[in-house]
Amino acid sequence: MIIDSYSADATVDLAKALGADVYEHPFENHATQFSWALDNIDLQTEWVMKVDADEEFTPELANEIEQKLDALPSNMNGVILRRRVYFMGKWIKHGGKYPELLLRIFRVGHGMSEMKLMDEHLIITDGDVTIFKNDFSDNNKKSLEWWINKHNWYSNKEVLDQQMKSDAVNREESVEETSTSLQAKVKRFVKNHGKEDPFVKRTVNFPVNIFPYSLYECFSAFFVSCIFTGNLFVNFVVGKMGGFF
Repeated sequence: MIIDSYSADATVDLAKALGADVYEHPFENHATQFSWALDNIDLQTEWVMKVDADEEFTPELANEIEQKLDALPSNMNGVILRRRVYFMGKWIKHGGKYPELLLRIFRVGHGMSEMKLMDEHLIITDGDVTIFKNDFSDNNKKSLEWWINKHNWYSNKEVLDQQMKSDAVNREESVEETSTSLQAKVKRFVKNHGKEDPFVKRTVNFPVNIFPYSLYECFSAFFVSCIFTGNLFVNFVVGKMGGFF
């Protein structure tokens, strides 16, 4: 099943030739596109799973899902998976970056996406969650230039999210308030509220291979704070900084 945003290449023709059902919807942002799919497609499966184009499941995780998913009790409506992130061909194992615990599977009718422009998480609306033990990987093989441009793009979206304040204004559910991994809740709390306390500090102890990744994450968060608050010092040590967490 493909949700196409009126692409100009041969995506639709290739997908149909391979037997996929193709739906088209204009792209606004990732959260809106995902939510539109949930609301407008007649899903015949019990579970929904979110996987990005640069993510891969290990054979061990694929086997674990096959063996465990259908055997989960009826009150278990979400599954948290462990993600390993690769940067410039290197697995980031330290600095709190591994594993990233993300809700990626939920029972149809019991989950949704946060309505955010940036860093949207899946959340469940009721029931409990469990954690599977095997990994999936985020292994984007684009160039360093692409990574820098990506963070520039992400920082713009972060600023818009801060300006919109959608969670507070619209009372939408967020990862801070619902059943998901504790790790995701803590990271979101620090990102949303860290700038209120410029004295929050962290002890950093990381090997050399995580430094470039952490540097990009750090400066991305720093410049978002500079743009949004107009203060060059607030949030330098308490912003997103995913690689340091």
